[in-house]
This record gives sequence, C-alpha cells and structure tokens, in this order.
Amino acid sequence: MSLSQLKQRTGAFRFYLFILLAMLGSGYIGFSLSKSVMDWQTDKVGQLSQSSQNLRLENNRLTEELNRVEVALEVEKLASQKANDETRKLWQQIRELKTQVAFYQKVMAPELTAQGFVIEAFHVNPAASENFYRFELVLTQQDKIKNMITGNIDIKLQGSRNGKPAKLDLEKLLSEQEPTKLVFGFKYFQVLEGQFRLPADFIPEKVDVSADIYQFKRKKGELSRSFNWQLQQDLPESFEGE
Repeated sequence: MSLSQLKQRTGAFRFYLFILLAMLGSGYIGFSLSKSVMDWQTDKVGQLSQSSQNLRLENNRLTEELNRVEVALEVEKLASQKANDETRKLWQQIRELKTQVAFYQKVMAPELTAQGFVIEAFHVNPAASENFYRFELVLTQQDKIKNMITGNIDIKLQGSRNGKPAKLDLEKLLSEQEPTKLVFGFKYFQVLEGQFRLPADFIPEKVDVSADIYQFKRKKGELSRSFNWQLQQDLPESFEGE
C-alpha cells in the first residue's frame, strides 16, 4: 500500500499523526541507541584510564626498585673496590717486610750466602701445555769486588707420588730444547730459565736448590736453599724461599 492510498483511507489528520509518531519513535530509538553506545564508550574509556593508571603505578614501582638495586650494586662495587685496594696495600706491606727480612737474613745468617754468592729467588709459572712449567732461578753476587764466578746448579723437587714421598731431579724433566745441564757464569747476577714437565701423578711441595761455586778454576764453596712450591700466578708476588 502506498503512502497516498494510506492517506486516503485514514484521512490527512491520522496520516500525519502516524508519520509524526513514527518519526518520534525512530528518534527515541536512535537516541536510546546513541546513549547506549556513549555509555559503553564511557565505561571503556574509564577502564582504559584505570588500566593506564595501574600501568603508571607499576612502572613507578619498578623504577624505584631498579634504582634501589642500582644503588645497592654501586655500594657493593665501591666496597669491593675498597677491599681490593686494602688487599693490594697489605700485599705491598708484606712484600716490603719480606724484602727487609731477606736483607737481614743475609746479613745475620751467613749460611744463606757462600762467599758473596746468593741464591736469590726461584719462580715458577705454568706453561701453555698441560703439566708443563717454566722456571726462573735468580743468582746474585754481593762481593764489593766482583769477579767472574761459575758453577753447577742442582734442583730437586720434593713432593708426593701416589700418596708416597717422592723426589725428582729437575734436569731429567727439562724439555728437549733445554740444556741438559744447569750451569752458571756471571759477575753481577744471572737468571737461569727453562721449561720442564711434571708427571701427572706428582704433587710438588718444595724445591731444593744446590750450587757448587768456582772462581779462578778453584772451588769457592757450596750453597743450598729451599723454596716452597707456589705457582707465581697464585700470589701477587713470587714465592720466597726458606
């Protein structure tokens, strides 16, 4: 049925009244729908705002926690650095005291020297290959008038092997490229160096160094000194002898 037919059957007044009511109904429905959508959007915005606020609060909490952790780490770092500085100072004092003790030992204990000849120090470091080590033996002469002295060195390694005491001759442990004999000849000082290999089942404990000293082809004396076995990398300084 067309609008003109509906108008003729219901009359003009009723027709326009129907149209008006239809428009009011449509407007009410549209308004209700718009209000529902606006209410939903308002709720959604509120939820998002609350979520954003919660995220900001959580971010602030995590930032404060991070700051506390960073401060704690910095304090620990400073404490560790201070402890390392104190340790270095203590080792420096120990080195100085050991140097003084060694000096007075040489003055007061003539058995540590033989006619001015001194077995000064024995250093040992691990080499690149497993069970291989490098050694340095420092020899000096303290006589005011220094003449050429020569001699032989014998080095024995004391320790344990398979749970039993054992002693090894260092010369027999030297690498193939090293000299077969440990000899010296100098006026002021000399450092004997070499590389040797320890048996895997040998645990070193001490190093015994003996020297036969000659001058002008005559034997001038003998001297022995013992050192505790200690790898140089384990201490801030090389180990001292006894």
